Amino acid sequence: MNPASGIHAIGMEPASSAFLTDEAVPWHCGQARTAWLQPLLTNILTALAELAPKLGDNT
Repeated sequence: MNPASGIHAIGMEPASSAFLTDEAVPWHCGQARTAWLQPLLTNILTALAELAPKLGDNT
């Protein structure tokens, strides 16, 4: 991450209970549990990509 050079970062950490079928080892991601997550993340990242050029250089 280097905002002065135009490189930014965003960290997102969904709760493991949002996508794991069981929070005990061995961990298993259930497809039914994760089906909602992909379109949500796609929408968030698309919105951010569209917003970025509008922010301009704020330095």
